[in-house]
Amino acid sequence: MDIAIDGICNCDKMTKMAYNSQYNEEKVIEDYFGKDYIGSYVDIGAGPPIMINNFYHFYQKGWRGVNIEPLPRFYDYLTVVRSEDLNLNIAISDVEGEFPFYEVISGPVLSTFSKEIMEYHIKTKKYIIREIKVQAKTLSNVIEEHNIAVPDVLNIDVEGHEREVILSIPFQEWKPKMLLIESTYPNTEMPTFDQWEDLIIASGYNFYLTRGVNRFYIL
Repeated sequence: MDIAIDGICNCDKMTKMAYNSQYNEEKVIEDYFGKDYIGSYVDIGAGPPIMINNFYHFYQKGWRGVNIEPLPRFYDYLTVVRSEDLNLNIAISDVEGEFPFYEVISGPVLSTFSKEIMEYHIKTKKYIIREIKVQAKTLSNVIEEHNIAVPDVLNIDVEGHEREVILSIPFQEWKPKMLLIESTYPNTEMPTFDQWEDLIIASGYNFYLTRGVNRFYIL
């Protein structure tokens, strides 16, 4: 029986795929670290805990990490399904405080801080959107507050808020081995990495490869 969360179906059994992510991002990670490697992750914009999730496959293998998710519905799922991870119901940004957040009811993984992206979804897809308030913190302060060790992989999936997240990362003393960052305008193939890649390169990372809508970087 396939599992569905908010209308998103995990069709792995039908397609006999080994992974849960949208574009088999797990294979890139496994090819780099090795299939038997047991590592760690920080997932910013974690979304649902199983379907289209880059780390559920690794969680099953013994990896553990931190899931940061502002939507209460996804956070609640994470606390049940990924109970051995640290799960935080907040957003990450370069400025701390409470801010408007646009929840896409019919496609919650597309939820965003961006009013422009919200209006694009309404115009092109007629999505139903609800404005909620979410608490945002810098990743630097979250790391200090929860004593989060440097992970093997940092994933950033934040629907247009990438630069703000990257600006909050203390790369001088906290440098994940691999970065995985969504790099297209939501629901399109239009690249957006020119808006933030300079920060990644300046922090000592090199472009590794593209997989689907994501770009990988390594030290």
